[in-house]
Parts: sequence; structure tokens; C-alpha cells
Amino acid sequence: MIRGNLRELVLYSAGSAGALVVDVSVLALLTQALSLHYLIAASIAFLSGAAFIYAVSVRLVFRFRRVRGTVPELAVFIAIGVIGLGVNAAAIAGGVELLNLNLFLAKACAAVLTFCVNFVLRKLLLFTPTKRLAVFGDLA
Repeated sequence: MIRGNLRELVLYSAGSAGALVVDVSVLALLTQALSLHYLIAASIAFLSGAAFIYAVSVRLVFRFRRVRGTVPELAVFIAIGVIGLGVNAAAIAGGVELLNLNLFLAKACAAVLTFCVNFVLRKLLLFTPTKRLAVFGDLA
């Protein structure tokens, strides 16, 4: 059990690092090259990274999939991503507007927080066997 969870955490971390590269690259392109407002750019960038981590998660990271069917699974994955998007935007806005942090330092802080929220929610709601998590009901 611990080995499986540790394996998933390590692989999800590696996949998230790839997603973060996608995210920050898109953020830099949209803000620096296209002069898009940083919160709009951050949302688009975040969703680009989310698409990357979904593909990695279902193909390489998690062995157990609670939800049967790509469409319902993707819907829950995206819903969790929307929660993560809110965490991401709030952390970036708070860092930039309240703490006067550089955009990319605020993004780094937001990435850590968002990673934790997304991993825990996705693991619990999508990639944990029902018998171990009966409180959420049978999503299969």
C-alpha cells in the first residue's frame, strides 16, 4: 500500500513538473509576448498544464481508476482542476496584489499549493478503490 502510494506520488510529482513547465511556458508566452492580463493568462496556462497532467495520470501514474468511462472521469478530473484553478488564481493574485511578489515567484508558491490540493482530491475521488473510501459513495 505504502509502496503503491509512494510510487503514485513520485510519478504524479514528475508529471506535475511536466505540467508546470507547460503551464509556466504558456503563462510567459501569453503575458510577455502577447501582453495578456496575468490572471487571464494564468487561467489559460493552468488549463494547458491540467490537460497534460490528466493524460499522464490516467496513462502512467494511477493503476486503479474508480470512475468507469473517460467522459465521467474527465468531468470529475476537470472539476477538481477548477478547484485547483481557483486556488491557483487566488494564490497568484494574493502574492502579486497583497504581498507585491514578482509574478513568477507568486506562481511558484501557487504551484506548490495547487499541487497538494489537486493530488489529494484526485487520489481520493478518482484513483482510490471504493471499499477504502466508502464515505464518498460508489462513483464507479
